[in-house]
Amino acid sequence: MTVGAVSDAVSSGSRDLQQANITIFSSWGPTDDGRIKPDIVANGDSLTSADSSSDTSYLTLSGTSMSTPSAMGAAMLIQQRYAQINSYKRMPSSLQKALILHSADDLGNPGPDYSYGWGLMNAKAAVELLDKHEASPSLEHLSVINLNDGSSHQRQFQWDGSSSEIRITLCWTDPVPASAIYGIDNPQSALVNDLDIRLTSPTGETTLPWILDPTAPSASATRGDNTRDNVEQIILNLPVAGNYTLSVNHKGTLTGGNQVCSIIIDGHKIGPHAQWEFDQIQDLNVADTGGSHFDGTLSSSGASPIQGMRGQGLYLDGIQGSVTIPPLNLVNPQTTLTAWVKLNRSQDPDVAILYNGSNNLSSGLTIKNGNSLAYQWNAGASDTATLSSLTLPSEQWCFIALVIHPTQTTLYLHDGTSMHSSIHQVNNSASNFSDSSSIGWDGVSPYRLDACLDEIRIYQRALPPDELLDVYYAGLSDVSRHAYDEGLVGEDLEPLADADGDGVSNLVEYVLGSSLTTPNSPITTSYSEGLLTLNFTDMNRPGFIIIPEWSDDLIQWSSTGFIISNEGASIGATGDQMFVRLRVTSQ
Repeated sequence: MTVGAVSDAVSSGSRDLQQANITIFSSWGPTDDGRIKPDIVANGDSLTSADSSSDTSYLTLSGTSMSTPSAMGAAMLIQQRYAQINSYKRMPSSLQKALILHSADDLGNPGPDYSYGWGLMNAKAAVELLDKHEASPSLEHLSVINLNDGSSHQRQFQWDGSSSEIRITLCWTDPVPASAIYGIDNPQSALVNDLDIRLTSPTGETTLPWILDPTAPSASATRGDNTRDNVEQIILNLPVAGNYTLSVNHKGTLTGGNQVCSIIIDGHKIGPHAQWEFDQIQDLNVADTGGSHFDGTLSSSGASPIQGMRGQGLYLDGIQGSVTIPPLNLVNPQTTLTAWVKLNRSQDPDVAILYNGSNNLSSGLTIKNGNSLAYQWNAGASDTATLSSLTLPSEQWCFIALVIHPTQTTLYLHDGTSMHSSIHQVNNSASNFSDSSSIGWDGVSPYRLDACLDEIRIYQRALPPDELLDVYYAGLSDVSRHAYDEGLVGEDLEPLADADGDGVSNLVEYVLGSSLTTPNSPITTSYSEGLLTLNFTDMNRPGFIIIPEWSDDLIQWSSTGFIISNEGASIGATGDQMFVRLRVTSQ
């Protein structure tokens, strides 16, 4: 990556892009074959830095020899932030370059040009995009893909009017040419693997990336087929709302048989159409944290906050508890519903997890006798729910999903060990959810859901399995990526082990004096600076020892590494995934 030099973009202590003027000593592009250079610019005019003459001396110099280390230092700060939020892994070079160019402030002509490149480096904007991706990984602001020879990559996403532009940047580390290119002003292309991005709008219009004309180096960038650069960028201003398709393809044959490339995308919404995390419950209002303002309303009784998989969850009592959701007005025939569910017991016949009855047709996720996962989609009054081969266990957090495709329905269940699926080859039409929906009840049946819920989401597209896994792991982040098991069933203490009389004999429940499945759970969880803590309350049962154990695969368990106190147990949890369970033994 090459760095040009500009004067400092600061005025009265604040960033001022009008002050960032190209210096007379900064080299301009294009390269002989027309590639965009420099890549970015940074402050290199009268820059004060440390001097080698002594340990305390400084000097002020100008040149790209000042702008380049300035950009390098900022790049290392970006790399450091990436490592902090990604278990100290290194950011791939193509992703770092894409991130720097994507987040740069445009200078000179609109789009890239041969004097300022892709703009003035903005480390703050790059780090903010890293944090945005970390906060919502399912939005896929950043991604690295492996494009195989002869294949293409497509991604659908939704734009909902929340920003004035969609910006997409593609970058890859191109292989070295098989033979050197000699000669002065030789226009032969140095590009080996020629990748392409295209963006198709809801109305079928295709937007091409920026290109520059090396025969007119001062001209502004236009749209076209970029056959020179290993960076391509699309900026679509004032896009119409709806569903877009991003395509990544390649020309010819890929040297090496594949090409790893990085994609940055911003200004979009490929995340949920609506999302209820249950962390923001005020009075009877349940906030839609997906940003679409589909706030739900709790029933006046039978529904209350509880410790969830990710922060706070929702407890429904199976008698009166439910949540009413306003019309969602879906527009895409492809739909995905996801949720975290923890059944408090074996459910009554045919209870709804999420239900909609628009136009006298039933759609949603349900549970049939024996805790079998089922669904309905545009089902008539005489139609019954379609059973799957998946069964939810009681008293265990599980991730479930319903994916609707025009020619297929797939139900998913992740029980903490692996993702299971049940595929149904059927034709599906769109269900617009134009009437109110309900969580935990179908609005008519005498049966209601007796369960704990968390992270319910609705997407206006059919999520593929790899994205569903991303949603699953997102539900495990913070304490979120860390869960606790309820311990071992008491074998020699029945019926005394049933501390709250709910019919469930549990040693942990007995020792802590209360059930873990009720809103007043005796265990609270917290996660701070890489330390997962389980805080215990009401430990008033003498003669027993609580043993915490951890696992990263739910198969091999260990009790080592915990810090034990009277208040609970803590353990370092900086990996991608950790499960913690509590065991009880008698002294």
